[in-house]
Amino acid sequence: AAQATGQSAATLRTSLKLTTVPDGLRYFAVVGYDDAGNASALSNVRSYTVDLTPPAFTISYNQSMPVGPGTLGVTVTASEPLVAAPLLLMRPAGGGLVSVTLTGAGGNNYSASFPVTTLVARTGIAAIAISGTDLAGNSFTGPPAGPALDFDLTKPTAALTPSRLGPVQT
Repeated sequence: AAQATGQSAATLRTSLKLTTVPDGLRYFAVVGYDDAGNASALSNVRSYTVDLTPPAFTISYNQSMPVGPGTLGVTVTASEPLVAAPLLLMRPAGGGLVSVTLTGAGGNNYSASFPVTTLVARTGIAAIAISGTDLAGNSFTGPPAGPALDFDLTKPTAALTPSRLGPVQT
């Protein structure tokens, strides 16, 4: 037992939450102490795969920026398997919060088709946030890695100016 690494201090608790153990396969055993300080023999050794790292997310789009009216393809990739499809929230510049439903697209990929209209988007950069939980229960909520989502829904304007005044002859 004295040769073990990562030993915790003696505690009176029957459970201890480990928050600084590196991810990966780890082996655990315990030694008990009585009130006089006598140590028990080392318990059986159990192996566990430790995962204390939350998932990370990357977002990509099927169009270059800025995006105009139409259907925008969105792909979100998680760094590890998730318990369910992540939640994707978008807040267009000057607009309200919009939830975009993601569906599984194979592996750790999720996709959505988002209708870009003036009803749900505004010209400018949209704030994006993703929330998801991996199989070990680690959660992430925040902006994903990837390009900024930039909408351009401003219609162009034009003016016709003739090169001559007066009647035009053909």
